Amino acid sequence: MSALPRADPCEPPSGSMIVFTDLDGTLLGHHTYAFDAALPALKALQNRGIPLIIATSKTIPEVERLRRRLHNRHPYIVENGAALVIPQGYFSGGTDSESESEYESILLSSPYETLRAKLCQWRADHGFRFEGFGDWDASTISKHTELPLEDARLAGERVGSEPLLWHDSETALAQFRALLEKEGLRLIKGGRFDHVIGETNKARACRKLLKLYHTHQSVTPRVVALGDSPNDLEMLQLADDAVVIRRHDGSYMPYTGDNRVTHTEKIGPAGWNEALQEILGSGVVEIRG
Repeated sequence: MSALPRADPCEPPSGSMIVFTDLDGTLLGHHTYAFDAALPALKALQNRGIPLIIATSKTIPEVERLRRRLHNRHPYIVENGAALVIPQGYFSGGTDSESESEYESILLSSPYETLRAKLCQWRADHGFRFEGFGDWDASTISKHTELPLEDARLAGERVGSEPLLWHDSETALAQFRALLEKEGLRLIKGGRFDHVIGETNKARACRKLLKLYHTHQSVTPRVVALGDSPNDLEMLQLADDAVVIRRHDGSYMPYTGDNRVTHTEKIGPAGWNEALQEILGSGVVEIRG
């Protein structure tokens, strides 16, 4: 996997555009997890100072590792909106959130330990047949995700969501969903797993971040969002420009929305590059303040 040239430390953008992106199957290849095919558009965003906001099902340590390769210093969203992570000092005045050593983390879901306790209790009480990351060691996570062992270990370091594989009937799934709803939780479909999470999603975290940009800059930039799975749907719907990335099997996720939408011809990061090059070349800049 290639790396981008090192960039100077980034300040929040001056206002023209912001890009939210999913990772797996979108910016990263579905099987390879590489972003080489997206390098031209990544460099164009970097050169123009346009923030690239990662919004992913991955964990904080997974994204931190990738951000170092991308030289990305902007906020990011993890675990399908379970938390919004902001580098220390990115916004002057702070965010009234829990402080970490290098970033501020705003938890938007129930804590992971609370989720796991509920899931294990329901499995024992109702006999549901499913497996989650909390049931697996790093080697098993690696097997199910195709990640290298160290990356799989990082994928297990969760703060507010649980990916799982459902092995039970549709009737049992309906019962499971009803229990989740009663507890203020939800089940969302990702590219490889179902994800149990609190009453949040990528779109909620995106809106919270956009509000912070507006507070500190008094402008709302043109929003571009790219994704390939149902867990990206609400994020794409809130954008001015939605980009549905063609999947590795040639299909597209179903999309409904009244915003501008592009379906890429190319797959994964090649499609990501294709769409953003076209958007950046359009010369359209909208600032709504």
